[in-house]
Amino acid sequence: CPEARWRKDPQDGARFAALQSELLERIADRVYPGGVLVYSVCSTDPREGRDVVEQFVRNHRFERGLIPARYESFLTDKGDVVIPPGIEGRDGFFIARLEKVA
Repeated sequence: CPEARWRKDPQDGARFAALQSELLERIADRVYPGGVLVYSVCSTDPREGRDVVEQFVRNHRFERGLIPARYESFLTDKGDVVIPPGIEGRDGFFIARLEKVA
């Protein structure tokens, strides 16, 4: 929602990142080797997106996978997608495709 930026507290990014890290921790063992986990948040805050994913792949047998070409113009150097707020009137998004290593 566009007004979200006015309702957020500066500490929300760190708080949400901790919650999202916990969610990934809980699901990691439920993904089969060779399986795919898509992590997406409606935020472009690096603490909630990039940092959470980097910590997760350091601690688990997952690596980043390829995102469909449709998002090619939004790809980061790590292969994640960051869609800035305002594109087609939408919020910003972070998307990472994580593949569990066999």
